[in-house]
Amino acid sequence: MGDQLYLERFVWFDHEARKERFPNANKRGEHFEIASKTAQRSIDHFRDRLHAPLEYDKSNIPFPFAGKI
Repeated sequence: MGDQLYLERFVWFDHEARKERFPNANKRGEHFEIASKTAQRSIDHFRDRLHAPLEYDKSNIPFPFAGKI
């Protein structure tokens, strides 16, 4: 079950980023009813372990993809 939830979160994050909705930890937390810290850890995991091309942008605060996926 945990793997399914993880995959669902990743797919949602990918979809939001591709639509340029700039997902962030607060939006993820609200959408999945999880703590924003948990959501931030999964974003960190996507970036650091899965090498998702994420980059922090102060003007948008959320994390857009930095390059082509």
